[in-house]
Amino acid sequence: MTGLSDFQVLAYQRIGAVFAALVLALGLILFTGSINPASARPSRATIVVDWQSGRVMSAYKADKLHAPASLTKVMTLYLVFEALASKRLKIDQSLKISRRAQFARPSRLGLRAGGTITVRQAILALVTKSANDAAVVLAEALGGSEANFGRIMTAKARALGMLRTTFRNASGLPARGQLTTARDLAILARAIISKYPQHYHYFSTRAFVYRGRVYRNHNRLLGRYPGVDGLKTGYVRASGHNLIVSARNKTGRRVIAIVLGGRSRRDRDWRMTAMLNRSFGKQSMYAAANPKGTSTVLVNRTRAETLKPTLRLTARLNSVRKTSSFVPRRYRRYSVQVGAYRSHRHARRAAYRAARRLPQFRYARRRIVRSRSGRIYMARLQGFSRKQAYSACRTLRRAKQHCAVYGPRRYRRSRS
Repeated sequence: MTGLSDFQVLAYQRIGAVFAALVLALGLILFTGSINPASARPSRATIVVDWQSGRVMSAYKADKLHAPASLTKVMTLYLVFEALASKRLKIDQSLKISRRAQFARPSRLGLRAGGTITVRQAILALVTKSANDAAVVLAEALGGSEANFGRIMTAKARALGMLRTTFRNASGLPARGQLTTARDLAILARAIISKYPQHYHYFSTRAFVYRGRVYRNHNRLLGRYPGVDGLKTGYVRASGHNLIVSARNKTGRRVIAIVLGGRSRRDRDWRMTAMLNRSFGKQSMYAAANPKGTSTVLVNRTRAETLKPTLRLTARLNSVRKTSSFVPRRYRRYSVQVGAYRSHRHARRAAYRAARRLPQFRYARRRIVRSRSGRIYMARLQGFSRKQAYSACRTLRRAKQHCAVYGPRRYRRSRS
C-alpha cells in the first residue's frame, strides 16, 4: 500500500477536526433543546379546579413548564388590585407613559411617551386588548422598572404557593426563564377571584373604547359559553394558544379551567368547551348577572336572582340553534366569497370581518384564493351546506356586505 504524503495526512487531520466540531455542536444544540422547555414545540397541558374547595377535577400534564405568554398579565393585575386595596394606587389616578412603554412590542394601544393613562384604562387595556405598553406603565408605577416588577411578581407567586413559576416582565413577552405551570395558574386564578371580587368584573369586559377606537376582548367564550365570566387569553410562539376561564352553573358552583399549548384559537376554545361540559355534567348554565359581588355572592346565588338571565340566555341560544342547524361534514362543500382584492392583506381582513358577522357559523373556515393571473386575491368562507351558504349570504347582504355563493368541486358560482 502506497504511503500518504505529509500534505495528505495534514488534510485528513483537519477534516477530522472539523467533523468532530460539527458533531459536538449538533450534540449541544440537541441537548440544549431537550432541557429548555420554552425552546421546544409547545405541548398541551390542562387542568380544571373547583374554585371553592380547590379540588382538582381533572388534569393533564398540569406540572409541565410552559411559557405563560399574556397569562402573565393576570399576576400583573393581581398586584394592581392589591395596590388599589392598600390605596397605593387610585382607580382614576393618571400614570405617566415612559419611552420604554411607548416602544413595547405589540400588542399595544399605541401610547406616547410623556402622556398619561389612568389606572382604570390600563386595567381595561390589559383585559381586552392585552396591551403590552399599558402593562409596562403599570409595572413602572408599582416597581420603578419592569425588571424590578418582575422580581416582585415572582416573590408574590411564591407567597401564593406558585412554586414552579418565575416572571421576568409584566406583559408575558418571551423572556429567558419566564415559565409557569397549569397548576400554578389555577392557584393564581383562585386567589384573584377570592381576594379581590370587587375588581373581578373587569375580566368580563367585552369591549373597551380608548381614544375613539374599540378594542374587543380576545376571550371568545365570553357571551358564547353560558356561565363564562373571565379571565384571560395568551399567545406567543413558544407557548401556543393559552386560556384561563372561570365559569359557574345555575347552582352557583364555580370552576377554573386552563388550557395551555393549544394549536390554534379554535383548538383551544374547543378543548375548553369540552372540559367545561364534562365539569358541569352538561347542566344548563347562565351568564353572570353581577360579577361585582363579594366572594359569598359568587358562590351562593338565589333562584330569583338568576331566573331572568337564564331565560334571556336560553332564548338567544335557541335562536342560534335554529339559524345554524348541524350539517354533516360531507355536505359542507359550499363556500361564500365576500370580495376580491389586489392585496392579500385586504382580502384577509375582509374574510375576518365577514366571519365576525356570522357567529352562528363558527366552524366556517377563512380562505384566500389567488386568481390564475396571480394578481387578484378572493376572500372566501368555506365549510357550508348549500342552504347555509345562501343563509349566510342573506345575513351579509343585510349588513351591506358583498357576497356570492360558490358550489363544490369546481367552485362554480351559484346564483344568489
